[in-house]
Amino acid sequence: YLNGSDVSTAYCWTTDVTLPNRPTSRPFICPEGISLTYEEVVEGNINANSLFTIKYSITINSSFQVVSSPEISHANLHACRQIYGDCTPLLGATPGLISQSPASMGFLDANTRLSTFEEDFSLDAGEWSLVAHIQFNTRKNGGGTILWDVAVGRFLTSEIRRAYFSTSTEIFIAVAAGFVFIYYIWLGILTIRYRSKSIMKSHPLWLSLVNVLGAVIF
Repeated sequence: YLNGSDVSTAYCWTTDVTLPNRPTSRPFICPEGISLTYEEVVEGNINANSLFTIKYSITINSSFQVVSSPEISHANLHACRQIYGDCTPLLGATPGLISQSPASMGFLDANTRLSTFEEDFSLDAGEWSLVAHIQFNTRKNGGGTILWDVAVGRFLTSEIRRAYFSTSTEIFIAVAAGFVFIYYIWLGILTIRYRSKSIMKSHPLWLSLVNVLGAVIF
């Protein structure tokens, strides 16, 4: 995640966008009043290359004078393969290694100061670090604007799950096995019904069905 940080902890970093060199702080644990959490957590492993839903929320209390309009100027998901090392929102998309969702924006609820985002995402097979990323701007003491970046991570494993009966051959085998099973049940019923050995040897219905069906199935 961020420089080996605790994956479940939200981290912040700030940029003074009013200064020419745009100085950026090092990541730090977000202060009280800023909270970024996952609302809907995927349990267990996910299916590779299949869409799954990620829901995350940002809360910014009124002590922060947010001047963005809408308040959340950027929100999206980033994912990096764990073998890649640190995963930050600053890394660009790289096919097979780093993925990201389209950016969106959102308003804070006037009462709860909460903004929630829900996205459908998919990953190739492997172990991934997933990072939810938020940006907003606040007023700087003495004038100017501070850009806030907020991120929280989690680990996910994406695996290829083979679907049963996924080919026409497998479907044919399953259907054939079903017919064989039914045939044996039917054979057993007839055997019980026509217990007399002489009837079983000479009964035309018995001989015809057993011989014809047996030949077709086997």
